[in-house]
Amino acid sequence: MTPLKDGYFDSFRGMVNTRERADNGRMNVRFHTARASDGSGHMWQGLGMDRQTMFARRRGRAVPDQRLTSNARSTAKAAS
Repeated sequence: MTPLKDGYFDSFRGMVNTRERADNGRMNVRFHTARASDGSGHMWQGLGMDRQTMFARRRGRAVPDQRLTSNARSTAKAAS
């Protein structure tokens, strides 16, 4: 983990794959949640909440999930 000035730190550094880019060259919004999830473990450790500490304090982690698929059966049911 890289400490930055004023007490900040990097929670994750990674690469954006070509297929994850939008037309403007930036990362497509639908991939932001995946990157936040990838960095969440590093963030907790940077805040001093490693696995053992969280277990001892009876704390847990939430994992964000974003799905961009539709359930055709549910959609058809709602329409009828």
